[in-house]
Amino acid sequence: MEKGEKIGMEKGLKTVASQMLKKGESIDKISEFTGLAIEDIKKLN
Repeated sequence: MEKGEKIGMEKGLKTVASQMLKKGESIDKISEFTGLAIEDIKKLN
């Protein structure tokens, strides 16, 4: 996977994680589903 693709995928996952947070999902569940680090998800708040 190329660098641009990786950046795009991560951006997409962060968008999904942000939406999940707004819907009240737990940070642990979001991390499990997206593969994002808990620290990164907390920064989205």
